[in-house]
Amino acid sequence: MDEISKTELEAVIGSSITDSMFGEALNHARCKQAYIYQHSKREEVLQRWYLLELIKEQIKSIMLSKLTMDLCREIYNTKKGCLDGTGTQNTL
Repeated sequence: MDEISKTELEAVIGSSITDSMFGEALNHARCKQAYIYQHSKREEVLQRWYLLELIKEQIKSIMLSKLTMDLCREIYNTKKGCLDGTGTQNTL
């Protein structure tokens, strides 16, 4: 099976990703592919298109996690900014 490139994946998902995100998603998808095949023995699991779908799934998961963390950080910083030095909320 020929390798799936970061450029190919970006074209499929319609978004650019970091090298680290691609590497993490690819490794996770390969492990998941091996696990699924080990338990199902279905040949289609070993096909290139299946691996590509698993990588896309993992990229979505990584992006959602990052978005969630960014939103939580923003909410935390906003709340922190509304507190005075005593830990009580300022009135605006």
